[in-house]
Amino acid sequence: RPSDMPLDLGSRLARQGLDLVESVVGMDLDLAGWSPEVDFDDGSIRVADYDESTLRDYVEMIRTYWSVPESEQHYLEKFNFELAGDRAPGSRLVAYDDGKAIGKMFLNTSEVPARVSIYGVAVKPEARGKGTATKLMNYALARAKAEGAERCVLHSSEMAHSLYRRMGFVDRCELQAYATGPIFGTHQH
Repeated sequence: RPSDMPLDLGSRLARQGLDLVESVVGMDLDLAGWSPEVDFDDGSIRVADYDESTLRDYVEMIRTYWSVPESEQHYLEKFNFELAGDRAPGSRLVAYDDGKAIGKMFLNTSEVPARVSIYGVAVKPEARGKGTATKLMNYALARAKAEGAERCVLHSSEMAHSLYRRMGFVDRCELQAYATGPIFGTHQH
């Protein structure tokens, strides 16, 4: 955690052959006073966990967004199909426009009522700037609040930071990811 790491952690990791590959902002939102900004219940958001077609669209969004090498793509399908539905503490959400998947996210509910976590919010480049991420977020936060969650946490890329701030999320810390090589998709952030 940022609060208990050595001040020179970056240089220690670099000496071990790791490079800083991504830096994001940890944020949270108190759901008690939250209410949706837009109407999100127009059928454009679907839960993939019990629907094979929507789950395939979710996996395809991951493949595209994260630029997962073809040789590794079978792991995504196996992982997501094995941990869908009742086998996962959360929901995979997919946004559609004209029947085409244009966005996705994962809402982790394993720590309800204390909190939910949001991971992997992604919108196809051609669909950005049209409110898709906002709809996904509103849908997820409404579900979380209905399930009794008190707080939502996430980490934000630079691209999404203003959206989350506008929704009421507050910056809490900077999170840095170190690795021995590029992380799938970090070139897109």
